[in-house]
Amino acid sequence: MTLPSSRFTSVVARRVLHAFTASQSTVAAIAGVLLSLSGPSQAQEFGIPGFGNLTAFGTANAGVFVEDGKLGIPTKGDTKVQIQNVNSLVGADWRWDVGSSQVLLGHFEYGGDFVPVDETFDRGRTHQAYGGLSNGLGTLTFGRQLVSFARFYSSFVNRSQEIYATGITTPNAGGVKFSSNLLHVSSSVGRFEFGGDYQPRSLGSSIADRERLALGARYLQLFGRISFGGVLDRSEVDSGEEKYRVGIAGQYASEQWLIAAGVHNVNDASADTTQSYNLLGIIQLTPDDVLHLSLSHIEDSDVYDRNFGAGFLVEHRFGSRLSIYAEGAATSSEPASGGDTALNSALIVGVRFEFGNVWY
Repeated sequence: MTLPSSRFTSVVARRVLHAFTASQSTVAAIAGVLLSLSGPSQAQEFGIPGFGNLTAFGTANAGVFVEDGKLGIPTKGDTKVQIQNVNSLVGADWRWDVGSSQVLLGHFEYGGDFVPVDETFDRGRTHQAYGGLSNGLGTLTFGRQLVSFARFYSSFVNRSQEIYATGITTPNAGGVKFSSNLLHVSSSVGRFEFGGDYQPRSLGSSIADRERLALGARYLQLFGRISFGGVLDRSEVDSGEEKYRVGIAGQYASEQWLIAAGVHNVNDASADTTQSYNLLGIIQLTPDDVLHLSLSHIEDSDVYDRNFGAGFLVEHRFGSRLSIYAEGAATSSEPASGGDTALNSALIVGVRFEFGNVWY
Protein backbone atom coordinates (compact mmCIF):
# COMPACT_ATOMS: atom_id res chain seq x y z
CA MET A 1 0.00 0.00 0.00
CA THR A 2 1.34 3.44 -0.93
CA LEU A 3 1.90 5.63 2.09
CA PRO A 4 0.60 9.24 2.18
CA SER A 5 3.11 12.01 1.55
CA SER A 6 4.83 13.67 4.52
CA ARG A 7 3.01 16.94 3.75
CA PHE A 8 -0.39 15.23 3.87
CA THR A 9 0.60 13.36 7.03
CA SER A 10 1.59 16.57 8.79
CA VAL A 11 -1.66 18.32 7.78
CA VAL A 12 -3.78 15.43 9.04
CA ALA A 13 -1.74 15.22 12.24
CA ARG A 14 -2.32 18.92 12.97
CA ARG A 15 -6.08 18.58 12.33
CA VAL A 16 -6.41 15.48 14.51
CA LEU A 17 -4.48 17.21 17.30
CA HIS A 18 -6.72 20.27 17.01
CA ALA A 19 -9.92 18.16 17.10
CA PHE A 20 -8.65 16.13 20.03
CA THR A 21 -7.48 19.18 22.01
CA ALA A 22 -10.83 20.92 21.55
CA SER A 23 -12.71 17.95 22.97
CA GLN A 24 -10.18 16.30 25.30
CA SER A 25 -11.99 17.35 28.49
CA THR A 26 -15.23 15.80 27.26
CA VAL A 27 -13.49 12.64 26.08
CA ALA A 28 -11.69 12.31 29.41
CA ALA A 29 -14.94 12.70 31.35
CA ILE A 30 -16.70 10.09 29.21
CA ALA A 31 -13.77 7.69 29.49
CA GLY A 32 -13.77 8.06 33.27
CA VAL A 33 -17.46 7.22 33.49
CA LEU A 34 -17.10 4.24 31.17
CA LEU A 35 -14.15 2.87 33.12
CA SER A 36 -16.12 3.15 36.34
CA LEU A 37 -19.00 1.23 34.78
CA SER A 38 -16.90 -1.57 33.29
CA GLY A 39 -17.87 -4.99 34.48
CA PRO A 40 -19.42 -8.22 33.23
CA SER A 41 -21.36 -7.54 30.01
CA GLN A 42 -24.96 -8.59 30.49
CA ALA A 43 -28.02 -7.13 28.83
CA GLN A 44 -30.85 -6.11 31.14
CA GLU A 45 -33.78 -8.53 31.00
CA PHE A 46 -37.28 -7.55 32.12
CA GLY A 47 -40.08 -10.01 32.67
CA ILE A 48 -43.49 -8.93 31.35
CA PRO A 49 -46.08 -10.90 33.36
CA GLY A 50 -47.96 -13.11 30.94
CA PHE A 51 -46.17 -11.69 27.88
CA GLY A 52 -42.62 -13.09 27.92
CA ASN A 53 -39.32 -11.29 28.44
CA LEU A 54 -37.83 -8.06 27.12
CA THR A 55 -34.05 -7.70 26.90
CA ALA A 56 -32.63 -4.19 26.55
CA PHE A 57 -29.20 -3.48 25.04
CA GLY A 58 -27.11 -0.63 23.75
CA THR A 59 -23.73 0.41 22.39
CA ALA A 60 -22.01 3.81 22.69
CA ASN A 61 -19.26 4.22 20.11
CA ALA A 62 -17.39 7.35 19.03
CA GLY A 63 -14.01 8.23 17.61
CA VAL A 64 -11.82 10.68 15.70
CA PHE A 65 -12.40 10.09 11.99
CA VAL A 66 -9.85 11.18 9.38
CA GLU A 67 -10.96 10.82 5.76
CA ASP A 68 -8.98 11.63 2.62
CA GLY A 69 -11.39 11.16 -0.29
CA LYS A 70 -14.03 8.40 -0.49
CA LEU A 71 -13.06 4.73 -0.34
CA GLY A 72 -13.53 2.87 -3.61
CA ILE A 73 -14.15 6.01 -5.69
CA PRO A 74 -11.89 6.54 -8.75
CA THR A 75 -11.57 10.29 -8.08
CA LYS A 76 -9.70 12.17 -5.38
CA GLY A 77 -11.76 13.89 -2.67
CA ASP A 78 -11.12 16.36 0.13
CA THR A 79 -9.55 15.69 3.52
CA LYS A 80 -11.72 16.07 6.61
CA VAL A 81 -11.43 15.34 10.32
CA GLN A 82 -14.52 14.76 12.49
CA ILE A 83 -15.59 13.40 15.84
CA GLN A 84 -17.80 10.58 14.59
CA ASN A 85 -20.65 8.52 16.00
CA VAL A 86 -19.69 4.98 14.94
CA ASN A 87 -22.95 3.02 14.82
CA SER A 88 -24.09 3.75 18.39
CA LEU A 89 -27.55 2.34 19.10
CA VAL A 90 -30.11 1.30 21.70
CA GLY A 91 -32.66 -1.45 21.36
CA ALA A 92 -34.54 -4.40 22.78
CA ASP A 93 -35.29 -8.07 22.05
CA TRP A 94 -38.65 -9.61 22.98
CA ARG A 95 -39.41 -13.33 23.35
CA TRP A 96 -42.70 -14.86 24.42
CA ASP A 97 -43.13 -18.64 24.65
CA VAL A 98 -46.83 -19.12 23.95
CA GLY A 99 -46.72 -22.91 24.29
CA SER A 100 -46.64 -25.83 21.87
CA SER A 101 -43.03 -24.91 21.05
CA GLN A 102 -44.17 -21.61 19.52
CA VAL A 103 -42.16 -18.48 20.41
CA LEU A 104 -43.21 -14.98 19.38
CA LEU A 105 -40.26 -12.64 18.96
CA GLY A 106 -39.46 -9.03 18.20
CA HIS A 107 -36.36 -6.94 17.69
CA PHE A 108 -35.93 -3.16 17.64
CA GLU A 109 -32.87 -0.92 17.21
CA TYR A 110 -32.68 2.86 17.06
CA GLY A 111 -29.48 4.48 15.81
CA GLY A 112 -26.73 2.42 14.24
CA ASP A 113 -25.65 5.06 11.72
CA PHE A 114 -22.15 6.29 10.90
CA VAL A 115 -22.61 10.08 11.23
CA PRO A 116 -20.83 13.11 12.74
CA VAL A 117 -21.49 13.37 16.48
CA ASP A 118 -23.28 16.73 16.19
CA GLU A 119 -25.75 15.17 13.70
CA THR A 120 -26.51 12.06 15.77
CA PHE A 121 -30.01 13.08 16.85
CA ASP A 122 -30.91 14.99 13.70
CA ARG A 123 -30.21 11.93 11.55
CA GLY A 124 -31.27 9.30 14.07
CA ARG A 125 -33.69 6.65 12.79
CA THR A 126 -34.93 3.10 13.27
CA HIS A 127 -32.09 0.81 12.27
CA GLN A 128 -33.80 -2.56 12.54
CA ALA A 129 -37.37 -3.39 13.53
CA TYR A 130 -38.97 -6.77 12.93
CA GLY A 131 -41.22 -9.36 14.52
CA GLY A 132 -41.96 -12.98 13.90
CA LEU A 133 -42.45 -16.55 15.03
CA SER A 134 -39.97 -19.30 15.89
CA ASN A 135 -40.63 -23.02 16.35
CA GLY A 136 -39.06 -26.39 15.66
CA LEU A 137 -39.36 -25.89 11.91
CA GLY A 138 -37.49 -22.59 11.83
CA THR A 139 -38.00 -18.83 12.13
CA LEU A 140 -40.14 -16.38 10.17
CA THR A 141 -39.65 -12.61 10.61
CA PHE A 142 -40.96 -9.51 8.85
CA GLY A 143 -39.78 -5.90 8.94
CA ARG A 144 -36.58 -3.93 8.45
CA GLN A 145 -33.79 -6.46 8.89
CA LEU A 146 -30.56 -7.95 7.59
CA VAL A 147 -30.76 -9.34 4.05
CA SER A 148 -29.71 -12.92 3.24
CA PHE A 149 -26.74 -11.67 1.22
CA ALA A 150 -25.27 -10.28 4.44
CA ARG A 151 -26.27 -13.30 6.55
CA PHE A 152 -24.88 -16.03 4.30
CA TYR A 153 -22.05 -14.26 2.47
CA SER A 154 -20.87 -10.93 3.87
CA SER A 155 -20.72 -12.29 7.42
CA PHE A 156 -17.69 -14.37 6.42
CA VAL A 157 -15.54 -11.51 5.08
CA ASN A 158 -16.96 -8.33 6.66
CA ARG A 159 -16.80 -8.37 10.46
CA SER A 160 -15.51 -4.93 11.32
CA GLN A 161 -17.48 -1.84 12.28
CA GLU A 162 -17.64 0.41 9.28
CA ILE A 163 -14.89 1.05 6.77
CA TYR A 164 -12.85 -2.04 5.92
CA ALA A 165 -13.71 -4.97 3.58
CA THR A 166 -13.97 -2.42 0.81
CA GLY A 167 -15.02 -5.02 -1.73
CA ILE A 168 -18.29 -5.41 0.18
CA THR A 169 -19.10 -1.89 1.31
CA THR A 170 -18.24 -0.05 -1.92
CA PRO A 171 -21.55 0.93 -3.62
CA ASN A 172 -20.23 -0.30 -6.98
CA ALA A 173 -19.91 -3.77 -5.45
CA GLY A 174 -23.55 -3.86 -4.33
CA GLY A 175 -23.07 -3.09 -0.65
CA VAL A 176 -26.70 -3.46 0.53
CA LYS A 177 -26.98 -4.56 4.18
CA PHE A 178 -30.56 -3.96 5.39
CA SER A 179 -33.93 -3.89 3.69
CA SER A 180 -37.37 -2.73 4.83
CA ASN A 181 -40.65 -4.67 4.55
CA LEU A 182 -38.61 -7.85 4.20
CA LEU A 183 -39.99 -11.32 4.90
CA HIS A 184 -37.18 -13.65 6.01
CA VAL A 185 -37.52 -17.40 6.57
CA SER A 186 -34.72 -19.55 8.00
CA SER A 187 -34.21 -23.05 9.34
CA SER A 188 -31.44 -25.52 10.07
CA VAL A 189 -30.64 -29.22 10.07
CA GLY A 190 -27.72 -29.84 12.39
CA ARG A 191 -24.95 -27.48 11.29
CA PHE A 192 -26.56 -26.77 7.93
CA GLU A 193 -28.48 -23.47 7.88
CA PHE A 194 -30.60 -22.15 5.04
CA GLY A 195 -33.03 -19.33 4.44
CA GLY A 196 -34.47 -16.80 2.07
CA ASP A 197 -35.93 -13.31 1.63
CA TYR A 198 -39.03 -12.02 -0.06
CA GLN A 199 -39.92 -8.35 -0.30
CA PRO A 200 -43.33 -7.86 -1.92
CA ARG A 201 -43.46 -5.45 -4.82
CA SER A 202 -46.48 -3.62 -3.37
CA LEU A 203 -44.69 -2.65 -0.14
CA GLY A 204 -41.41 -1.29 -1.50
CA SER A 205 -38.37 -0.45 0.62
CA SER A 206 -36.51 2.48 2.13
CA ILE A 207 -33.47 1.59 -0.02
CA ALA A 208 -35.49 2.06 -3.24
CA ASP A 209 -35.78 -1.66 -3.98
CA ARG A 210 -39.32 -2.44 -5.15
CA GLU A 211 -38.97 -6.19 -4.91
CA ARG A 212 -36.45 -8.69 -3.54
CA LEU A 213 -36.07 -12.45 -3.67
CA ALA A 214 -33.07 -14.28 -2.23
CA LEU A 215 -31.96 -17.79 -1.24
CA GLY A 216 -28.90 -18.66 0.83
CA ALA A 217 -27.29 -21.41 2.87
CA ARG A 218 -24.22 -22.10 4.97
CA TYR A 219 -22.57 -25.04 6.74
CA LEU A 220 -20.78 -24.34 10.01
CA GLN A 221 -17.75 -26.02 11.55
CA LEU A 222 -17.08 -28.92 9.23
CA PHE A 223 -14.40 -30.93 11.07
CA GLY A 224 -14.74 -28.25 13.75
CA ARG A 225 -12.80 -25.67 11.68
CA ILE A 226 -14.28 -25.08 8.22
CA SER A 227 -17.41 -23.06 7.43
CA PHE A 228 -18.76 -22.00 4.04
CA GLY A 229 -21.84 -20.44 2.50
CA GLY A 230 -23.45 -18.95 -0.57
CA VAL A 231 -26.38 -16.80 -1.64
CA LEU A 232 -28.32 -15.66 -4.70
CA ASP A 233 -30.10 -12.30 -4.45
CA ARG A 234 -32.40 -10.71 -7.03
CA SER A 235 -33.81 -7.19 -6.59
CA GLU A 236 -35.72 -4.71 -8.72
CA VAL A 237 -35.28 -0.98 -8.12
CA ASP A 238 -37.74 1.86 -8.66
CA SER A 239 -36.44 2.53 -12.16
CA GLY A 240 -37.38 -1.02 -13.16
CA GLU A 241 -33.75 -2.16 -13.34
CA GLU A 242 -33.09 -5.73 -12.20
CA LYS A 243 -29.98 -6.55 -10.20
CA TYR A 244 -28.61 -10.02 -9.45
CA ARG A 245 -25.97 -10.74 -6.81
CA VAL A 246 -24.42 -14.14 -6.23
CA GLY A 247 -21.69 -14.82 -3.67
CA ILE A 248 -19.76 -17.74 -2.20
CA ALA A 249 -17.41 -17.61 0.79
CA GLY A 250 -15.62 -19.85 3.24
CA GLN A 251 -13.34 -19.75 6.24
CA TYR A 252 -10.89 -21.82 8.26
CA ALA A 253 -10.68 -21.06 11.98
CA SER A 254 -8.25 -22.23 14.66
CA GLU A 255 -8.09 -21.28 18.32
CA GLN A 256 -6.08 -18.10 17.71
CA TRP A 257 -6.52 -17.18 14.05
CA LEU A 258 -8.99 -17.26 11.18
CA ILE A 259 -8.77 -16.79 7.44
CA ALA A 260 -11.78 -16.20 5.20
CA ALA A 261 -12.22 -15.59 1.48
CA GLY A 262 -15.15 -14.75 -0.73
CA VAL A 263 -16.08 -13.76 -4.26
CA HIS A 264 -19.31 -12.23 -5.47
CA ASN A 265 -20.77 -11.05 -8.75
CA VAL A 266 -23.16 -8.13 -9.37
CA ASN A 267 -25.10 -8.20 -12.65
CA ASP A 268 -27.21 -5.11 -13.37
CA ALA A 269 -28.17 -2.89 -16.30
CA SER A 270 -24.60 -1.67 -16.87
CA ALA A 271 -22.59 -3.03 -19.79
CA ASP A 272 -20.27 -5.17 -17.68
CA THR A 273 -20.78 -7.24 -14.56
CA THR A 274 -18.95 -6.44 -11.34
CA GLN A 275 -16.79 -9.05 -9.63
CA SER A 276 -15.44 -8.53 -6.12
CA TYR A 277 -12.77 -10.66 -4.44
CA ASN A 278 -12.27 -10.40 -0.67
CA LEU A 279 -9.80 -11.83 1.81
CA LEU A 280 -9.89 -11.49 5.61
CA GLY A 281 -7.48 -12.62 8.31
CA ILE A 282 -8.09 -12.38 12.07
CA ILE A 283 -5.38 -12.94 14.67
CA GLN A 284 -6.13 -13.14 18.40
CA LEU A 285 -2.90 -11.60 19.64
CA THR A 286 -3.76 -11.91 23.35
CA PRO A 287 -7.02 -12.65 25.19
CA ASP A 288 -7.74 -8.89 25.05
CA ASP A 289 -6.14 -7.88 21.73
CA VAL A 290 -7.27 -8.74 18.21
CA LEU A 291 -6.03 -7.77 14.74
CA HIS A 292 -8.07 -7.88 11.50
CA LEU A 293 -6.41 -7.54 8.08
CA SER A 294 -8.33 -7.39 4.79
CA LEU A 295 -7.67 -7.20 1.06
CA SER A 296 -10.09 -6.63 -1.81
CA HIS A 297 -10.11 -6.35 -5.57
CA ILE A 298 -13.03 -5.15 -7.70
CA GLU A 299 -13.29 -5.74 -11.45
CA ASP A 300 -15.81 -3.48 -13.18
CA SER A 301 -14.72 -2.03 -16.51
CA ASP A 302 -17.68 0.37 -16.49
CA VAL A 303 -16.11 2.18 -13.54
CA TYR A 304 -12.48 1.12 -13.08
CA ASP A 305 -9.43 0.15 -15.03
CA ARG A 306 -8.36 -1.33 -11.72
CA ASN A 307 -9.33 -1.11 -8.05
CA PHE A 308 -7.57 -2.52 -4.99
CA GLY A 309 -8.31 -2.05 -1.30
CA ALA A 310 -6.74 -2.95 2.02
CA GLY A 311 -7.81 -2.44 5.61
CA PHE A 312 -7.12 -3.23 9.24
CA LEU A 313 -8.74 -3.21 12.65
CA VAL A 314 -6.83 -3.48 15.94
CA GLU A 315 -8.77 -3.57 19.20
CA HIS A 316 -7.97 -3.84 22.89
CA ARG A 317 -10.69 -4.79 25.38
CA PHE A 318 -10.93 -3.76 29.03
CA GLY A 319 -13.14 -6.45 30.51
CA SER A 320 -16.25 -7.42 28.55
CA ARG A 321 -17.75 -3.99 27.93
CA LEU A 322 -15.15 -1.35 27.14
CA SER A 323 -12.71 -1.37 24.23
CA ILE A 324 -10.48 1.03 22.32
CA TYR A 325 -9.72 0.48 18.65
CA ALA A 326 -8.17 1.82 15.48
CA GLU A 327 -9.64 0.96 12.11
CA GLY A 328 -8.38 2.07 8.72
CA ALA A 329 -8.57 1.36 5.01
CA ALA A 330 -7.16 2.59 1.71
CA THR A 331 -8.19 2.08 -1.91
CA SER A 332 -6.27 2.61 -5.12
CA SER A 333 -8.62 3.20 -8.06
CA GLU A 334 -7.89 4.00 -11.70
CA PRO A 335 -10.96 5.29 -13.59
CA ALA A 336 -12.14 3.52 -16.75
CA SER A 337 -12.11 6.84 -18.62
CA GLY A 338 -8.40 7.21 -18.00
CA GLY A 339 -6.64 9.71 -15.79
CA ASP A 340 -4.67 9.60 -12.59
CA THR A 341 -5.00 6.83 -10.02
CA ALA A 342 -6.95 7.97 -6.95
CA LEU A 343 -5.53 6.90 -3.59
CA ASN A 344 -8.24 7.41 -0.95
CA SER A 345 -8.04 6.49 2.73
CA ALA A 346 -9.91 6.61 6.01
CA LEU A 347 -8.95 6.10 9.67
CA ILE A 348 -10.93 5.91 12.92
CA VAL A 349 -9.48 5.87 16.44
CA GLY A 350 -12.26 5.39 18.95
CA VAL A 351 -13.82 4.02 22.13
CA ARG A 352 -16.75 1.59 22.32
CA PHE A 353 -18.83 0.72 25.38
CA GLU A 354 -21.38 -2.09 25.29
CA PHE A 355 -24.27 -1.73 27.73
CA GLY A 356 -25.65 -5.14 26.75
CA ASN A 357 -24.68 -8.32 24.96
CA VAL A 358 -26.09 -7.53 21.50
CA TRP A 359 -23.73 -5.85 19.05
CA TYR A 360 -23.55 -6.34 15.27
